[in-house]
Amino acid sequence: MYRFTLADHKTGHKLLGSIAETIFQVTGIAIKHLIYFRFADVVDNEDRWVVIVRHPFEIITSGYHYHKICDEPWFFEPGTNLYDGLIKGAHRMYPEGNLCEKGIYQEILKTFPPSSGLEYEMRNVARLTICSLYNWPYYNNPNVLTLKFEDFKEFDVTIEKIARFFLFNDESIPKIVYACSQHDLHRQSKDLINQNEHITNKELIPYVYKKLWEPHHYNVFKELFPEDTLKKLGYEK
Repeated sequence: MYRFTLADHKTGHKLLGSIAETIFQVTGIAIKHLIYFRFADVVDNEDRWVVIVRHPFEIITSGYHYHKICDEPWFFEPGTNLYDGLIKGAHRMYPEGNLCEKGIYQEILKTFPPSSGLEYEMRNVARLTICSLYNWPYYNNPNVLTLKFEDFKEFDVTIEKIARFFLFNDESIPKIVYACSQHDLHRQSKDLINQNEHITNKELIPYVYKKLWEPHHYNVFKELFPEDTLKKLGYEK
């Protein structure tokens, strides 16, 4: 049996990857952390997968803020594909990831006021992410545990759930929970949070999109994505 964690862009990739690494440090058992749902196939039912999704509106909002300041190569190198770091020649295999063809993505994003910038992000990077989450066919597999980014508000409970799903024994679980507590954003100092460029919501405000979105953003979302997107990802009944 192999253990995997899976996240996507702005769904909690860094958080879940750090948790996977810490569990390895505690137990000595490797957990392979993957990014991008579109490339992750659950092919062996003996394996166990912990995957993390996030409210699509938050993915868009966080992505907009992060992409204005980040230094990942594909944001400012023309001809670089979003997926090139994962798959050699991704610009040929997945041309929709060529987000720098008509200019530098980050520079374009910075030219917009926030309202237009959010829409630009929604139509580009966030569209690829949200469509990948929507199209992933394995959420209901018995060997897949689907978490929401928001579940980590109850951090210790969620870590214990991960540990038990990965079949760690009762003796290991308290050690895993304690070791992983360093990654709990609500336990971290303000200075540490401010230094982390991946945390765009420095005040840790729940559903910060509500402070920024305007009516037309919801209309654009309806234009771009299937009408059951929020329901499929567990954010609407």
